[in-house]
Amino acid sequence: MAASDVLLTGATGFLGKVVLHELIQRRESLGVGKIRVLLRTSGSVTAEKRFEVDIASSPCFGDLDPDWRDMVEPVACELSQPGAGIEPDKREALTATVTHIINCAASVQFDLPIQRAANANVATALEILDFAKSCPNLVSLVNVSTAYVTPHPKDGKDVLEELAPLPYDARELYEAIQRGEIDETELLAETGHPNTYTLTKCIAEHLL
Repeated sequence: MAASDVLLTGATGFLGKVVLHELIQRRESLGVGKIRVLLRTSGSVTAEKRFEVDIASSPCFGDLDPDWRDMVEPVACELSQPGAGIEPDKREALTATVTHIINCAASVQFDLPIQRAANANVATALEILDFAKSCPNLVSLVNVSTAYVTPHPKDGKDVLEELAPLPYDARELYEAIQRGEIDETELLAETGHPNTYTLTKCIAEHLL
């Protein structure tokens, strides 16, 4: 059986680091051959530099074999942009080999303005979905959300494992947010969400 080729986003975050560590530590039992880590670049800071500074230097990777970096390839991206901001030739090469995608990318800033939160948490998820559709060898796409997509019911009711309701069609709501036609305060009150993070993660779940 061929080894898995995993694409991972959000590896600079707490959860993403844990996922990356587990993929490497359990690579034999999971059948992982290669891990492509998508990283946002800025100015002269390359994906390789970000990988070394923001990921590889983390203490959580200290217990791995010294050669663990050999199975990880940093890839420059801008997930909210068309094509996920991946250079076209590189994107084509990735789609030909990737078998599994784990999307951990998100902004956990609770106070981001609604448009910026949607850009970080919805647009990125949709770009990853679009990428996944172009992978002929794809086995699975896992999108990491949050336990808080369902507003607290405050009445003792069970919270079921299902899409949390929205007062409007998710696609129409997302497009209205993009156009700047939404009053953030009113929308949060209407949906019961405490902040733009949980609301935009909820919208992303609906659209995925």
